[in-house]
Amino acid sequence: TAVGLDDGTIGLVTSFLALGAAFQLASIFIGDKMSRKGSIILVTFFDMLCFTLLYVVPFVKLPDNLRPWVFITLLLAANILRHIASPQKTAWSRDLVKEGHLGRFSALNETISLISGMIFSFAMGAIIDYLEAKNRLMLAFGIIGAILFILTECSTIVLLLAKQKPLTKRVEEKPLLRIKSAFSDKATLTLIPFYILWNIAGYTTTPFFGTYAIKELGFTMTAVSIITAAYSIFRAFISRPFGALGDKRGFVGNL
Repeated sequence: TAVGLDDGTIGLVTSFLALGAAFQLASIFIGDKMSRKGSIILVTFFDMLCFTLLYVVPFVKLPDNLRPWVFITLLLAANILRHIASPQKTAWSRDLVKEGHLGRFSALNETISLISGMIFSFAMGAIIDYLEAKNRLMLAFGIIGAILFILTECSTIVLLLAKQKPLTKRVEEKPLLRIKSAFSDKATLTLIPFYILWNIAGYTTTPFFGTYAIKELGFTMTAVSIITAAYSIFRAFISRPFGALGDKRGFVGNL
């Protein structure tokens, strides 16, 4: 809103971000080149940097009609880079997990992520509410941008210190054959229609929740953070049991 996007555009852009997942297909073509630690860290760093720079846009002297486009470009770039790096980061972490514990590891990883995100979102929401009430919203953006930059540096250091198993020589297979192989799997074909229906429902509603909660319902950012926290707590609570179930009966357990 601060950079000049109206409600409809916000919902449209948020929905359009879902297309960023399509760039995961790029990892099929560049996966072998990007599987090394340095490549993953580099792409991840620029991904996080783009998200950080979103909070710099309100401070940059730009024409009013150009500012929203700079914001949208950074947002799309951040999501595209995230989806390109995500498969390789996931493979990296899974290589270090004890066999038969991947479901529980994923559940624990998600739980920690949800709790950390919940605390962070609540704190940032409180900062925005407090400073907006004092008509100092730009200061709130500056503080959040600085915090995100510090977290970007910390995250990069953690990745640099993380171990990586020696890369093994992979059987050469053409990227298009990998895609064909995935879509010839019966389990994958069974799940695809359900994912499509779920995403149609999700991406026609959730992108507008933010503006609806704040403008129509009059919720503060703190209240929105509390609602998000409640969702995160519930999701964290059920993740572990379902992770253990996945280890025993899911696709991972049958690999």
